[in-house]
Amino acid sequence: MDHGKITGGPGAPILAVSCNGVTTLFQAAEGALEKMPDLHFDLLDVCTGLNSIAVYYKSVMDKLAIEVMEFDVDGKIDRVIVHYR
Repeated sequence: MDHGKITGGPGAPILAVSCNGVTTLFQAAEGALEKMPDLHFDLLDVCTGLNSIAVYYKSVMDKLAIEVMEFDVDGKIDRVIVHYR
């Protein structure tokens, strides 16, 4: 069953996006853009690993973020972890 969820909290409007399926990923992104229509990110750096990639960027409210995406054996994103400062 596909599902999508965006959670937020004090100091970080978007804390987590949990999706299963492409459709719900786009629905989650739409929800985020409705809450913050001027949402944008400034890319600072990218680091690659054997089965992962880490993206370092300036996020909403000038928070720094590192987003780590892990890939499965088919090269598809299996898990995403985001850290904010």
